[in-house]
Amino acid sequence: MVSKTVTVSVETGKKERNRDFTYFVQKANEFRSVIYLMENDRKANAKSLLGVMALELCPGMNVTVSAEGRDEADAVNELVALMV
Repeated sequence: MVSKTVTVSVETGKKERNRDFTYFVQKANEFRSVIYLMENDRKANAKSLLGVMALELCPGMNVTVSAEGRDEADAVNELVALMV
């Protein structure tokens, strides 16, 4: 399992944030690994748009991206890059 914690720095309005979440989930679905986002005690499947949106991620929040599977390192690195 590979995990990285980052501070969300993408600053957008609600409309743009929803578009960014959609792109994030589409990107997550390109990987075979099981991928989760964790913020404090909340956890969401990174391949689920509703799950990601339920976290209500905003700039300045710390989030951990974790993946387990054959392409886990690539998945974490590429998804983290979308948040900073």
